[in-house]
Amino acid sequence: MFEWLDQMVEIMKCHPETLFVIRAHPDEYRRGKRSRETVAEWGVADRAVENLPNLVFIDAERPGEFL
Repeated sequence: MFEWLDQMVEIMKCHPETLFVIRAHPDEYRRGKRSRETVAEWGVADRAVENLPNLVFIDAERPGEFL
């Protein structure tokens, strides 16, 4: 999944006219199912994707949040 997301970041950079939404699955933080690496850790912490103006990221800790 993270390899795919890495590729998507490059596509997002090449297409600033398009709005992209990444919504992390709520199970990332669910007790007993917690991910080893979350989408937030992958992108926000490691790649600073929150700086992309054409990306909306919805974290798994906010499952009821929509656009």
